[in-house]
Amino acid sequence: PVEAARTTLAGIRVGDRLGMEIMLTNCLEPLLLATAMLGQTETAVRLRAELVHGTRHPIHARPTLFAEVDRLLVEQGIGPAEPAAPLSRRELLDLLDEIEAALDEATP
Repeated sequence: PVEAARTTLAGIRVGDRLGMEIMLTNCLEPLLLATAMLGQTETAVRLRAELVHGTRHPIHARPTLFAEVDRLLVEQGIGPAEPAAPLSRRELLDLLDEIEAALDEATP
């Protein structure tokens, strides 16, 4: 999951630099799954809330992916994502930086 998260982060950053919001948004789904698998529960909850309740909705949302994330979160003692204020571009980029820092710490 660490390498998948790194690759997805790179795709999100390219989408942001190119101003391709849909590319950025669609890359958030695999990043959501990777963060849940890595135990980054707060991040996973925030990303899930953004994808379900926020302003970034994937073109082809994958219900099975969300179900798997929900299962992983429940296993970690966290409930499903509640509605939250949408993330601004800056807040999303800050969250991506936090994910990247956590990945750096997790990699020996």
